[in-house]
Amino acid sequence: MTISILQDGGDCRNLVVFLLCDGSKSMHGAKIGALNMAMDELSARILEYAKDNPHLRILVQVVVFSGDGATTAFQKWVSPQEFRWTPLTANGGTPMGAAFDVARQELENLPKSATYLQPTIVLVSDGQPTDDWEVPLGRLHACPMGKDSQMFAVAIGDANRDILGKFCAGSEIGVLEASNASKLVDHIVDKSIALADAAVTGRSFTTGSNPSQSIDLGDLPEGSINESFIDNSQYENDLF
Repeated sequence: MTISILQDGGDCRNLVVFLLCDGSKSMHGAKIGALNMAMDELSARILEYAKDNPHLRILVQVVVFSGDGATTAFQKWVSPQEFRWTPLTANGGTPMGAAFDVARQELENLPKSATYLQPTIVLVSDGQPTDDWEVPLGRLHACPMGKDSQMFAVAIGDANRDILGKFCAGSEIGVLEASNASKLVDHIVDKSIALADAAVTGRSFTTGSNPSQSIDLGDLPEGSINESFIDNSQYENDLF
């Protein structure tokens, strides 16, 4: 696997953005459409952020978990210029534990000779894991990159908040609630970019006294919604 990583030295720094996305059959319909829309928006926003921060080398990877296992969305870590989201279709179970193991393996495969800013790891799910997840999560938390990461989770609908809370235990953001497409896009896109910026500037990132509350950041600009992902008339309604 060839990864474009900047080694130590110079003014450039490496920033890791990692997403774990639930593609199980319970995500069918509006949920998977909203997730696809959020990821499409993220690809555009992270490219814009990269252009504004030319001294950063941003590395993006996504793990999709559904069916009987988990797999990476890309063959290698990609740059914002290479990040092109292929819409998911919902199917199968919720092998969250497998996703934690794949995430850990991907992080451990990053060159150890390079220097990284604090990574951002995001978990998006609407359900209950259908496999063993506690041991894999422990391994993810214990690996060097996982231990140093800033993690947060986005709970869709009837997601198990206790498990999502254990994923991001100790993080500054915690578990965010998404009851419609607007909030899902806000949480995934805005929080990921905000954490990346906090890693770059060295600032702390907080969301208020209760990080598990739903945070409404307002609407996206008109025209920013991709109609192929979700019906615009449903954008701000509670769907989940």
